Amino acid sequence: MVQRLLLYFAFAVMAAQAVAWAGPEEEARQLKEEANKILQGGGSGVTMDPKLYAQCVVKLERAFDLLDKANKLESDLAVEVSNALYWARKFTTTTIIGEIQREQATVARASNEPPKPLDKKPEPPVKTPDKKPVVPAGDDDDDGPSFTKQKKAYEDAEGYAQKQVRDDYAVALNWFKVADQLAGTEFAVKALAQARAAQQRFAKKSGSIKEVPLADTPAMALVSDGDTYLSQGKYDEAIMRYRDSLKKEVSIVATRRVAHAYFSYAQKHKDKLMPQFEVAGKEYDRAKAAATKERHTLSGMRRIVNWNAPALVAASKKIRDLQSEAQDAVEAYSNAAGYFRSLLNMAPNKMDFDAAAHYALCFSVKRSDVYACADAKRLLLELLSNYKPTTDVERTLYEFCRSELVQLNNPKKK
Repeated sequence: MVQRLLLYFAFAVMAAQAVAWAGPEEEARQLKEEANKILQGGGSGVTMDPKLYAQCVVKLERAFDLLDKANKLESDLAVEVSNALYWARKFTTTTIIGEIQREQATVARASNEPPKPLDKKPEPPVKTPDKKPVVPAGDDDDDGPSFTKQKKAYEDAEGYAQKQVRDDYAVALNWFKVADQLAGTEFAVKALAQARAAQQRFAKKSGSIKEVPLADTPAMALVSDGDTYLSQGKYDEAIMRYRDSLKKEVSIVATRRVAHAYFSYAQKHKDKLMPQFEVAGKEYDRAKAAATKERHTLSGMRRIVNWNAPALVAASKKIRDLQSEAQDAVEAYSNAAGYFRSLLNMAPNKMDFDAAAHYALCFSVKRSDVYACADAKRLLLELLSNYKPTTDVERTLYEFCRSELVQLNNPKKK
């Protein structure tokens, strides 16, 4: 009996030592997992119990502080904590801020530390696992990051996603952070799409959302065929099947599918052209500079451009050709907008969060069109006023639309 008690005591001591040896990194991991478990349960800063939400934020702050003091801000864990904290703070309300301050005071009294002031701004971005920092918008100058840095931030997020392929929740938060930091750029919409896709994968795996099987009808059989083509990246074939389905039977399912197919096609087409426009723009600038000479005139020195210079003519043609090719994306966004508008008309009380948000985004991507930008501002403002997000997927889209509105009201030179 004594030996058994001694054995139990030895095991208890070993367990206590293991906890002690684990140190701040393991404590930070536990705090992160406790916070994420609550956040992953659904709801938002609008719908979740403010006290519970505040506890999540404070746990993540403590986790970040522990990693900071242990000089572990370049670890994978630090990236996960930073992203979760960035996400949680994005959805705080005035009520939640008050609860956070009370929770911080409680924790401070328990640890005999003075409570730190609440800072709603996200922590500075920590380095990604490959030791290269994600560049937030605005690091270059007042006009935001260059195309090269935007692309680099996106590629870093792709690398993170590949490394964390089994953790869709962590991947989704990282994509959301990149989308928000690059708001107002072409890469932001791409990152948002990646964030939503990862969130949907997580939701399906966790069982928080379940796919409703398609009805056994000729119209839905065409939708199923369209889904197959879409999974293979065959947009034309997919869109044709969805539209054929609508000819047989007008349905919300097929309308939503074709709307998103057009939207995704437009985005991918623009993605392909973005680097080509960047290169063509630089070539044009160089050709124009070479074709510009200073000459004496009666009114003084003037800069004269030889628009017939072969290099400048070639560079101008390349840009016009790209603009012509980009019309496919413009038309696809217009088609998507039409179907999203149809969805709103079909929805009860004409309220459909997904359709309303994407309808507005179909206009906000056309930043060079003054009228489209005006429509986008109006639609985004209506969306933010009329809808409240209730799930992670909706929260991402809602906050992204808020960032888009800010960018439209304060445009950056590109």
